[in-house]
Amino acid sequence: MKRALILSGIYWNEPFQRHQQFSCYLNHMGYEVFFLERIMSSKFSVSKFWNVIGRRLLKTGEYSDLKIKNELPEGIKPIDYRFINPENGIFKIYNAWKINEFIAEYGSKFNIIINYLPINTTRMIIEQLDYDFLVYDCVRNFSGWGNYRKDILDEEKLLIKKSDIVFTDSFFLTDYMKQYQKQTIQFLPVASRKWVEGCQRRKIPKIEHFAYFGSIEKHIDVNLLNSLANAGYIIHIWGVKGVNLGFKYMDHGYESDLRRLAYQITSIADAIILPYKGNMDGVIPAKLLQCLSTYMPIFISKFYDSICLKDYLYVYTDFQNLISLINDYNDLGEEKRKNNIRIFLKGKDEMSQYGRFKRTFEQLLN
Repeated sequence: MKRALILSGIYWNEPFQRHQQFSCYLNHMGYEVFFLERIMSSKFSVSKFWNVIGRRLLKTGEYSDLKIKNELPEGIKPIDYRFINPENGIFKIYNAWKINEFIAEYGSKFNIIINYLPINTTRMIIEQLDYDFLVYDCVRNFSGWGNYRKDILDEEKLLIKKSDIVFTDSFFLTDYMKQYQKQTIQFLPVASRKWVEGCQRRKIPKIEHFAYFGSIEKHIDVNLLNSLANAGYIIHIWGVKGVNLGFKYMDHGYESDLRRLAYQITSIADAIILPYKGNMDGVIPAKLLQCLSTYMPIFISKFYDSICLKDYLYVYTDFQNLISLINDYNDLGEEKRKNNIRIFLKGKDEMSQYGRFKRTFEQLLN
């Protein structure tokens, strides 16, 4: 049987995203997929160390607090070898030992490797494997994000050179890769069939209810949500809250059924708010294509990729600009935007992306 290896920084049971999606694609293509999960890529810190140790001692790892259990198709095997930070010295020795354990148990021959992490840990893994095809699936702007080792850009250059092809998931990263003159294919996030089936179309003459769905962590501008609530708008939240919210909102909890989630959002809310903060260059939120598939008005903070998609979104610069955009909203003028979205989404559904993914490997491996 054909074998594929995914080198991932996330667990299989984290919110379903690109890593799991591409694993399922390979599985459908007849590959036995080994999902090597939670390979640590950040710099070592004492606080993180005790956090990881504490969760393991208390057996609360793998995001068990989120109670997310993704479907696990037959033929996909999540594996956690508990690699630690990609530091030198004892860290590197420990990771090398764990790599030898992995190879002893699962062998060294793989037809396809997809690597998400340009770090010395994954480089050491790849150097000891016999493979036919290596993909660097670049989903993060490592040059613009902190908390990584200084050599991560050097590691990325080595990985790009060694890879047969590069995949990207955003406009920023696609443009960034042009400097390396390596064949690059952009696979934007897609809205699943279940999500699209749940979306309800309706006229929205006035915006009073805002929806936010997904986890609320440090990259979400909670102060802006607070200001919206204080301005009289009703905020509806579906998802896990990792920070304290100091404002009144409608809590709908975490909804795992995408069809039901899409139905609730499109039935209750008048608009969707995506309030990001900090450096977002190199990031296109996976939920953005889900949002576009609702054809609802979407208000989003300004960053590289939201500007690239400005014909389909309401991109704001600050709270006052957001209020101005809300006040200027008129459903009578929405048809042009909806038509633009319709054209943009053509060929970006789940089945179309799978077909494109499959053809890519067929052409490159034959």
